[in-house]
Amino acid sequence: TRAAKTLVVGIDGASFDQFDAADMSNLDGLRADGVTATSNLYAAPMSGTVSGPGWSTIATGVWPDKHNVVDNNFTAPKFDQYPDYLTRIEAADPARSSLVVATWSPVAQTIFGPSVDLRRTGGGDVQTTAAAADYLRNGNPDNTFVHLDEVDGAGHSVGTAGAASAAPECRYDGV
Repeated sequence: TRAAKTLVVGIDGASFDQFDAADMSNLDGLRADGVTATSNLYAAPMSGTVSGPGWSTIATGVWPDKHNVVDNNFTAPKFDQYPDYLTRIEAADPARSSLVVATWSPVAQTIFGPSVDLRRTGGGDVQTTAAAADYLRNGNPDNTFVHLDEVDGAGHSVGTAGAASAAPECRYDGV
């Protein structure tokens, strides 16, 4: 029998209307065989579009008024009351393995709790993608979250439809 696996790829700052025009055959294949969430997160009045609250909301499934992350300082998070989804999976079935690979280290080091079996951070999106692909190919984790951050950085510099979005390092086709 085959064990069910999950893979969540979060691309910070990515706009779905740009995905179809991009050359990302591997990511396109993953999307075709899986589920793609095309909704955007809240903005004001819940919270500004800041990474800490946004990724905490995605990971926990609750808004900042519950997880208490309102900026990138993580001053008093309530992750003990509202744990991330990998922590909940681990609690339900400790035999399942979990992996978080993130370009922005607070995703792996702060937002996802201590129950996660393996976490990797550091480098840019190319290194994050390569590490995730290697673990998926050779480590066989059951539940994986991959966070990529450089599209967000490019968006801050040139806008969401700027020339940087066409750069090879922003294509994320290694997974």
